[in-house]
Amino acid sequence: MMKKIAVIDPYMVTPSLSCFNHLVDLLGLPLHYHLPQVTGHKTLEDFPADGYIVLGSASHVFQNLSWHRPLAEFLMAKLQKKIPVLGICFGHQLLCHAYGAELGFYRPDEFKLTGVRTVEVTKSAMGLQAGDKYLLSVSHRQVVTKLSPVLEELGRDNELSLSFDLVRHRELPFLGVQPHPEAIPLYCNVERPANADAMVKQARQDGNKLITTFLRHHSLVS
Repeated sequence: MMKKIAVIDPYMVTPSLSCFNHLVDLLGLPLHYHLPQVTGHKTLEDFPADGYIVLGSASHVFQNLSWHRPLAEFLMAKLQKKIPVLGICFGHQLLCHAYGAELGFYRPDEFKLTGVRTVEVTKSAMGLQAGDKYLLSVSHRQVVTKLSPVLEELGRDNELSLSFDLVRHRELPFLGVQPHPEAIPLYCNVERPANADAMVKQARQDGNKLITTFLRHHSLVS
């Protein structure tokens, strides 16, 4: 039987429909699309899934919006049942925070990181292999600054000395990714025009690989 994956889009300004459509094309699976800031998690309860992908958001955990904690609790309950969750950017931060991690702005002036950067896997887990490098799109101001004991780092950006780009729960099937592996080319804001096209192409390939590696590890795709 084909697995069902729920894609949660906690957008605040513009829905990430292009990224969702990219995931549909990439995975070839029946994907459900959910907007927790509009409907809460009711639609998630109405359409049970075998796995969850949580996208980015213009909101951040510090705001503690009315739908933040209920969404985190819904996902934590699914994780307790061993249902895999891939958290991307906001999804990564939301669940890391829910599991006791500390967050903060990358810089005190709330500078926004954009473009693409390289994440190196530091420990083999969830199908990822230590030493592998992924060029990925980024768009964020906040980062995870300290992990709780139940979380473990799997990857970092050594060039920017950024830890916790890849984080997993030690016992539950949660992987958090600070960059955007689901990003489409138009999403990437690359400021090095000499090789921008090649970098964007590589970022898409590496992002696809990271997503499918996680899903394949949890038997959600073949």
